[in-house]
Amino acid sequence: MIRFKVERSRWAGAILQPLLFWAMLGYGMGGNFRAGGATPTASLLLNPDGTGAVVNDTYVNYFFPGSLVMVVLFTAMFASMSIIEDRNSGFLQGVLVIPGARAGALLGKVASVTTLSLGQVALFLLASPLAGFNALDFAFGSLVYSLVAGTVGLAALSLAGAWLINSTHGYHAVMMVILFPLWIVSGAMFPMQGEWQAIFAWVNPLSYFVEGVRLSLRGESLLAPAHAAVSIGLAAVVVVTLSAAFLSMRRTGVQAV
Repeated sequence: MIRFKVERSRWAGAILQPLLFWAMLGYGMGGNFRAGGATPTASLLLNPDGTGAVVNDTYVNYFFPGSLVMVVLFTAMFASMSIIEDRNSGFLQGVLVIPGARAGALLGKVASVTTLSLGQVALFLLASPLAGFNALDFAFGSLVYSLVAGTVGLAALSLAGAWLINSTHGYHAVMMVILFPLWIVSGAMFPMQGEWQAIFAWVNPLSYFVEGVRLSLRGESLLAPAHAAVSIGLAAVVVVTLSAAFLSMRRTGVQAV
């Protein structure tokens, strides 16, 4: 938190960029995503046939949950880079002398990224009335669950890459190639429709994150049987990504000295 407070430029990248992205696309191009009065439909996680019920009346409203997830995505990427810096400077080797340091380093880093992300998400949510949301209608329990589970999943996935890549420049390039396309095809920017897109919707971890946030902002609880796929999927993402991060940590050349 102290490092993040000092490095104020990270706030611009983590909050302002998604906010501008949402505002420019939502307000500037929103009309191009509606034809003949049609409205976006729910993602294939809820409507495998691609029809489903109406989710939002405007593209600004539809795009807001995806922009919120983008805040978490950027925060997870930028914060995870410190693992590479700590390893190259020798600090991480010193930390690993402590018994059980590998698991502790992983869980501690995930906790720090989650803390940073939730703080920035809280600020981003202040713009939700501009997107047509009413904070009094939020399903807060489901929203917290979606944000925490989704952030932990993204943080662990980013850390898995950081443990395997020795260069911050290479890490940024590789993660942008992987995470940004996953975000695009998660239903964040446009509804996922069609059989081939259903495959991406079900195997993409960000699909569950975006859908969980979208449902929660609409006031729908993830405890409802109709949303079981989303709630279970978020839990599965946490387990899979944390396991992947721990395995990647064990495979690195960093040893306790």
